[in-house]
Amino acid sequence: MGKNYLIEVTPVKPDGQLATIRMSRRGVSNAGVNLDNKEWLPLLETLPTFSLNLMSSGQLQIPTISYGDLEFICSDAYGNEEWSSYDWSNALASCWYGEDGDPFSEYTQVFAGRVSGFNRQEIYASVALLGSEADLQRPALFDEYEGTGGLEGGAGIKGTLKPRAHGFCKTVSPVQIDTVYLVYQVHGYGPIAGIAKVYDFAQELDTAIANVSTYNELIALDLQPGQWATCNAHGLFRLGGSTDKKLTCDVMGALYNGVYTNTVKTITQQLIREVQPTAVFGTFGAFADAEWCFYAKEATSVADIVYRAIYEAGGYLIPDGAGRWQVGDFYAPVNRGQLRSDRSTSLV
Repeated sequence: MGKNYLIEVTPVKPDGQLATIRMSRRGVSNAGVNLDNKEWLPLLETLPTFSLNLMSSGQLQIPTISYGDLEFICSDAYGNEEWSSYDWSNALASCWYGEDGDPFSEYTQVFAGRVSGFNRQEIYASVALLGSEADLQRPALFDEYEGTGGLEGGAGIKGTLKPRAHGFCKTVSPVQIDTVYLVYQVHGYGPIAGIAKVYDFAQELDTAIANVSTYNELIALDLQPGQWATCNAHGLFRLGGSTDKKLTCDVMGALYNGVYTNTVKTITQQLIREVQPTAVFGTFGAFADAEWCFYAKEATSVADIVYRAIYEAGGYLIPDGAGRWQVGDFYAPVNRGQLRSDRSTSLV
């Protein structure tokens, strides 16, 4: 018996319904086609090749991963011509690898992610495998001010992205959302732990006199010049007097389920779970308690942030064959091993 490769993928039919397609490697035995009480059509022509690159010009870099392509037969002769009418873009997919003849329980899952669009040349079709990291390409700053007043800011900032803060961010520049009541925002995606200090032209103001729960409560406060107050529930603060100098502040950023996130582990997991609610994580090892922060007012992706967090701590983040997020250490003192294309190698 030889090796067998299985894929399960769920493209969308023209009527909007999901199709569950299962394929096995061409030429396998009946035992390699009928597994786990399911039929895996023997249509796979070529198997993907996995590669991981952690270096560029001799320097450590944020990892680049390629999962390769799957090529399979699509033809009336094989009863699957209709597959070419399906929408394969970003369809969920899982792959397993094992010995032809072994039960499904002996197979190893080597991929969990998505596939690219469908490509066809005569009877041969192909899709590229996209790992779990494909979900991370979504924008981290996704909400814009509507310019309608209040929490949505004035007309002058309509269309501006709302800022985002995680961890203890020092001397950041807030967004002024109300020029009449002198209200500023540092985080527009839920509550924050607090605003520790405000600086007017690098001069620290006295401690905030109050923290309130709503925007209306904040603008109703009777503040005097030199005073300020916060609304942590919406990432806001308000000044008691105007300034024409540079205004900055120290921010204790976002909460996740009511808990302040200020480490590589907690910030990374919070952001990934926003785009992958069912994400599963391995150990973060030495990086679990490493403090980290980021503040952004310009467009950036979830991927850019989480990869940078791990990279700056000295590690790299990749999904394993089951789609679980694992962290490796660039500088771990381990014996050299071999990176295997079936993705069974353990991270250092």
